[in-house]
Amino acid sequence: MKFLVAGWETERDSPELVAEYKVPYLLASFLYLRNNPELLQRVAPFKRFLMLDSGAHTYQKPSKETDWDRYVWEYAKFVSMYSNLIDEYVELDIENKVGLEQVEKWREFLVRKTGRVPVVVWHKERGKEYWLYMVRKYPYVGFSGYVSLTEKPEIPEKNFAWFITRAHEHGAKVHGFGLSRLPILLKYPFDSVDSTSWKQMAVNGTRIYFRNGKIIRVRENARTRERYRKRLRLNMLEALKMQQYLEEYWEQKKRKGVVG
Repeated sequence: MKFLVAGWETERDSPELVAEYKVPYLLASFLYLRNNPELLQRVAPFKRFLMLDSGAHTYQKPSKETDWDRYVWEYAKFVSMYSNLIDEYVELDIENKVGLEQVEKWREFLVRKTGRVPVVVWHKERGKEYWLYMVRKYPYVGFSGYVSLTEKPEIPEKNFAWFITRAHEHGAKVHGFGLSRLPILLKYPFDSVDSTSWKQMAVNGTRIYFRNGKIIRVRENARTRERYRKRLRLNMLEALKMQQYLEEYWEQKKRKGVVG
């Protein structure tokens, strides 16, 4: 399992930490890199896997609008231009905004323009049959445990095993968007997940410690900029420990034949 550090490209101190600690697994957003592509060049020497998200969800709020045709065209151009630095990229999965038919048209457009198939993202409105269609046709698929706009479960945890098993049966990899709950990550064999929790906890005044497969959270009263920067640095180090632990944990299970 690859645990991707997300949210690093939006904070002025975070790119420095990513470069300093040579974080190997990253998720970045086109929304923020489109005007700052040098960040990709900066992580190129040490990154082992980078997934690019479209950033389209930012525009799902009623107050947010954009020229979608132009956005998709620019996204495709960006992926093509930096294809050697982007290991996987994610489709614009915003059917609640534009409808599934339009999402599928954009998906095919992206394939034609980039020559690469995006990570295809499932939402509950698509139904289980669509998931089966996805895993038969696409090599990398994904879903969210929770939808940030509603804070309601996209898929109940009890159904995770079914979704992941069906994908692996057809040779498809599975990404869990916004998943960092350790009990879940130790139970279900996602191929990759991403999380901004290391950063959000620093913002909220929380230090995290990763010890023996468990996360310990400690609240701090100090909210100065200096203390925040220290929390950010220390939380990044703990996220790196978690990256290594999860990768080794699932590699061991594979060697023992526990997972396929």
